[in-house]
Amino acid sequence: MHLRNMMIFAFFAAFSAAAQGTESEAWWEICNSCSSDSDFRSRAVQIPSPYERVYISNALTNETRRFQRSFVWDDLWGGLSLTIIANELSLTVQEGQVFEEIIENSGDSFEAIPRDWLDYLSGLSGRDSVVGDLTTGRLSGGLLSGLRTFLRDLGYAGAESHVEAAFGFDFIFSYDASVNLDDLRTLPLTVRIEYPDGSFLQIELDKTLTTVLSVSAIDAEGTEIPFDLNDSNFPVTPDPGTVYEFGTNNPGWANSFRASLDALPGLSCSSWTIGDVVVVQCSRP
Repeated sequence: MHLRNMMIFAFFAAFSAAAQGTESEAWWEICNSCSSDSDFRSRAVQIPSPYERVYISNALTNETRRFQRSFVWDDLWGGLSLTIIANELSLTVQEGQVFEEIIENSGDSFEAIPRDWLDYLSGLSGRDSVVGDLTTGRLSGGLLSGLRTFLRDLGYAGAESHVEAAFGFDFIFSYDASVNLDDLRTLPLTVRIEYPDGSFLQIELDKTLTTVLSVSAIDAEGTEIPFDLNDSNFPVTPDPGTVYEFGTNNPGWANSFRASLDALPGLSCSSWTIGDVVVVQCSRP
């Protein structure tokens, strides 16, 4: 790789045990205050030894620099002095793509995806309408599990483990000098899951992508399907008298949805078909 810059930094070393690592590990540092060449170089030499392979990223500008470091100990003035030599190297194409995608995805606050992207992870395929993921009268646990896996697999958490999997070796990850973090994401993420009939499911996850903060859904005609957000299973709480319409080729899903709602106390629900649309409506007897 092409050598571009060199910086020598000398100081008397006193490193904590928390900063120790092995030669096989690399260090990834998020430095959002780094903008100039000197900023990146300065931060590179401040990373504790013995890490030779160092990556410095500005998550706000999505810029990553790589440095290869070497260490020289000298006995000066009666004490030991450590000189760190940090050589900046060009990122490989793979390195550039991995860091750019992870930083970009981890900074997103909203993402819309088609439902079939989750088929192989949720174990539930062919859902052509949101009702296919509400057959039990509540948000599908399989869908939610598949969504979490999908987001982590694509780096939406900015996970250290995702970088390690891409490169094949261990990383120490720090965010402006906070060591041993797991994820880069600092904001919640809202995901809209879109279905072929025009309905959609919208799920807001916390910054760890594990806790559901809110759930909402819209049927094929734009009518909101309400949920009980105080129940961790997120059951549907239909408005009596409201008509919900689903354009599905599997009316059995809508019938199961209707039966689940009909079992709720104080509700009587029915369903019928109009052309290729299945209608569900509940009322209070």
